[in-house]
Amino acid sequence: MPTPDAARWFLVVGLVAMLAAAVTPTPSLVFGMIAVAATASISAFALIERRSRELSASLDETIRRLLQAGGTDELTGLASRAAFGRAIAGEIARVKRGGQGRFAILRIDVVGLSKLDAAEAEAALLWFAGVLSRQTRGIDARARLGGDEFGIVLVGADSGTATRVVDRIRTMPVPANVRLAFGISTYPDDGAEPEVLVRRAEEELAVLA
Repeated sequence: MPTPDAARWFLVVGLVAMLAAAVTPTPSLVFGMIAVAATASISAFALIERRSRELSASLDETIRRLLQAGGTDELTGLASRAAFGRAIAGEIARVKRGGQGRFAILRIDVVGLSKLDAAEAEAALLWFAGVLSRQTRGIDARARLGGDEFGIVLVGADSGTATRVVDRIRTMPVPANVRLAFGISTYPDDGAEPEVLVRRAEEELAVLA
């Protein structure tokens, strides 16, 4: 596909060639060459625009993957599922080093997003990410695990502390058609591995708000 510069050179070289060959560049011939050059330019610009869109989409996908690999959920800015697993493993290691201690896992699902349009669902997810940030401490790991699933590592918490966090979150007004489901597990009572603790919290999920 010729570039715009190549199209212009085509026109110039064509005119020079006609002059060198003693061919009289009639208006119709010149206009014809201009039309060819213009068509080539338009096609080249269309190709450039299409490639620009493709590169932009590719860049967006690359950024999304890098954010996830780096431990951040693209939409909410919370930790990713992978980072959540690392946070649990790190807390287990910390408690073991101290010889005693505990923590709780809080799993929360935002129920009802399927009834919302895309913009409303995104707004609901951002709203809930804000709720988690306001209702938990800076030392607690907050994550979006995917879709409508969220998780929190409540450092030093037992089941009673986790229940009080749930109660605080339940008092927050929720968007229309949205409800919240909560599940709690505690270390070491409910398991000693990250996957086990998350699974136990998921098994306890119940719609409470």
